[in-house]
Amino acid sequence: MTDVTKLEAVFREVVAEARRNADFAARLDQALATSSSQRASRRRAPGRLDPFDVLASGEDTLRLRLAELSVEDLKDIVAEHGMDHARLAMKWRRPERLINLIVDETKARLAKGDAFRPN
Repeated sequence: MTDVTKLEAVFREVVAEARRNADFAARLDQALATSSSQRASRRRAPGRLDPFDVLASGEDTLRLRLAELSVEDLKDIVAEHGMDHARLAMKWRRPERLINLIVDETKARLAKGDAFRPN
């Protein structure tokens, strides 16, 4: 019997037991829901604003809009746009540091390639 065949037999038995035993089926549902919710909970929420869109209105506007957000909201923006290369910003607690990081990274990314653009 190959490993794949053994796994198929095990899963057939698990399914058969879940059909016969409602308590077993409920425990399976709970175990599967717990593992998927744990995996999803490690991901940050999407940012509440797009710094690239807001920067089009000017750096001051971007800073003002970012200042309205909580530290966790700022971290969501950093994570969503991959702005934490050193993996340090998620430990920061001061919003000013996060705002500076977001503004600097956004400006740098928008300016990338300017040397190759015609004047």
